[in-house]
Amino acid sequence: AISYQRVSTQGQTADEKSGFPRQQAAFDDWCARHPEHPPLQTYRIARSGAEAGRFDWLIDGVKRGDFMPGDVLVVESINRFGREAMADTLENLFEIWKTGVKTAFCDHRDGQIFDKAEFNADQSTIFLLAGKITAARDLHLDRKKWTQGAITENHEAIYAGRLNDSHFKERSLREDGKPKKVHYKFWLDKWNHLNNGNGGFELNDRAKWIQRMFELALSMGQDLIADKLYEEGFRSEEGKYLNGKAIGSYLSDRAVLGEWFPTTIEKDPVTGARKKKQVGPVKPDLFPPAVSEELFNRVQEARFKRRTNETYNNGGGSLKHLFGGACYCDECGGLVDRFTQKGGYKPMLRCRNRQCSAKKGIHYNEAELLGQLQGFRCNQFFRDDRKGELLSQINQQMLAEQDELNKEKAKLMNLQASQVQIALQGREWPEHLDA
Repeated sequence: AISYQRVSTQGQTADEKSGFPRQQAAFDDWCARHPEHPPLQTYRIARSGAEAGRFDWLIDGVKRGDFMPGDVLVVESINRFGREAMADTLENLFEIWKTGVKTAFCDHRDGQIFDKAEFNADQSTIFLLAGKITAARDLHLDRKKWTQGAITENHEAIYAGRLNDSHFKERSLREDGKPKKVHYKFWLDKWNHLNNGNGGFELNDRAKWIQRMFELALSMGQDLIADKLYEEGFRSEEGKYLNGKAIGSYLSDRAVLGEWFPTTIEKDPVTGARKKKQVGPVKPDLFPPAVSEELFNRVQEARFKRRTNETYNNGGGSLKHLFGGACYCDECGGLVDRFTQKGGYKPMLRCRNRQCSAKKGIHYNEAELLGQLQGFRCNQFFRDDRKGELLSQINQQMLAEQDELNKEKAKLMNLQASQVQIALQGREWPEHLDA
């Protein structure tokens, strides 16, 4: 038996009432009542039940041979299976049945196992499932309306400065000792007593890392900053390494200036990618600023210049390392690129061609290399007066060698003249002159 467990948000994953523990208990109970189908795999996901493509993992698994015809996909309820419209939900069921995998819903006829043939043979199953699919869809649409109304009230409270009436809460811990999720940045703390009891924000001790990021960003790229901050002790709130992409998002986040605006998640109709979209005006003074606007603008200008550096063309317009665009693989001739490694390990230079047999790379510490270049005694070797000194030495050496050559030529000419004179006199050439 394969367990499919779904929650709509990450916050529900540990919730006993709506999260994975409850769904796992339902699956365990179903397996106990169907010993002929022992547990095979549990698939968990935090995703809306109204989104398409939720069962691609199952279909791909059948193609790979991970699952076999006759296996049973067990779901706690139709509501957990999906909240799409009737036709879309039934289409998902038929796609699963086509692979030979059967389905069972714990809340439907005591966990009855059925497939397409059994579905068509029993008309009562059609009507029962149709009713549950409709109820799940209606609940989804109702919750969207309720949520939208709550969001509107929440935004109004924030714009009015009534933060204690908003979704912004003080930091606190869960029962397991881990921090609860809050809807503001790591360098901020929210306190209910501020602003005459309406609630407000203050910078905390971790604000120093944001300030340090911006200082480094004036002369360093985001990947180097990530490595540098890791060496200095910066970690995520979970204690993990933050890569260059995360650093870049902080460097472009205007929340460091104290700004806030409401957003919504929008799905690209073509690619399916989800991204945030601004849905309201900017409130400029919600948070205390972590950096000055002058420093923020200087950093954006420096990052723009690095992105548009013409010495390296990687398709994205950014300079990834000092040898970008001029360093090639000895094995296949492909372009060598800089790759950041997780866990604070040093970045590597290696071939971008994934088919290349040269899998290993070399450690690349650009900060150390730049330090060596900066400390190199260029003036001692390449200054203009140094060039003049070298040219003078070379000229003196050439003159001395020319003088020696002229002396040897004079000896040769004298020798040749003696040969001619001795020959004219009819005398023999002295043997000692040959030596």
